[in-house]
Amino acid sequence: VAGEVSGDVIPALGGDVLAFDDRALRIQHGGGKRGFMQIDSDGFRGGGIHSRSSKRGIRPRCKSNIAFTLIELLVVIAIIAILAAMLLPALSRAKSKAQAIQCLNNGRQLGVAWIMYTGDSHDQLVLNYRNGLAGGWVNGIMNWKPYHTDNTNLWMLTTQPTATPPLLGPYILNPAIYHCPSDLSQVAGEGNRVRSYSMNAFMGTPGPDLLDQTGYQVFRKSSNILQPSDMFVFLHENADTIDDGWYIYCVANNPADLSQWDNLPTSTHNNSGSFSFSDGHSEIHRWLVPGTTPPENFYGTGGGSGTVGNPPDTRDIFWMASHSTILKP
Repeated sequence: VAGEVSGDVIPALGGDVLAFDDRALRIQHGGGKRGFMQIDSDGFRGGGIHSRSSKRGIRPRCKSNIAFTLIELLVVIAIIAILAAMLLPALSRAKSKAQAIQCLNNGRQLGVAWIMYTGDSHDQLVLNYRNGLAGGWVNGIMNWKPYHTDNTNLWMLTTQPTATPPLLGPYILNPAIYHCPSDLSQVAGEGNRVRSYSMNAFMGTPGPDLLDQTGYQVFRKSSNILQPSDMFVFLHENADTIDDGWYIYCVANNPADLSQWDNLPTSTHNNSGSFSFSDGHSEIHRWLVPGTTPPENFYGTGGGSGTVGNPPDTRDIFWMASHSTILKP
């Protein structure tokens, strides 16, 4: 066959024989084309030359039937479930840690505002009214009643009411600082409540007050605070006991009574609470007694809701007392 076509066909097409068998001959065209001629032992049969680009070779057609079996699919799903179970607790802890850091930052900014006010007020601490009297460091009394505007009114934190605005309002331009991201307390139909932080009752409560009769110090000037790194100013309060901006840990205004909590600190930061101290630093303190960390039910249980255990375990409430005030000299 090659002898028959080599003298006539190949020179005519201007190419070389690439491959042939007893039925077909492939000829390379000079212009980058491939021609196909059907031949047999008697010569050529079929007159056409069919060309296609040289960039496209002839490939065998095959049908692929690759797919997951049911067992393989179930194994993959099981592996994904195991990995998710391993990762979700770590992600939850990372989220809690991030919220605690944000809470610390909020407390620090509140503490800086408190220090700036004291510097501008000739050493006088900002007023810290009990019972939500307007004109103190913050205004408003929160509760769980629908349509109670103090729960959601941001202006009560910064500028309102106009006649007696909150004293720290000019120093805190972003009202979001008053709310911790871990505080999920809401009033039905109104969204998140606006404030998570309260101020130590022994800081700035105007006198005369019942606390003055206890034998414990009420700080009204920063120069009275002899150990500023030990006395806290702001704390993240438990959502069920927070109402006004005035926080006291003891019942009946008696700092020496460590038998029961009046208002509770929060424990939303992995059984810990956040505090801002009078020297400007903030810290997270971990609670040790289960009675200090009851679950927040978002209905408001009021004062006297925290126990110190049975038998009594006063480690947490003692820490709070020793960082709230000191005996008078």
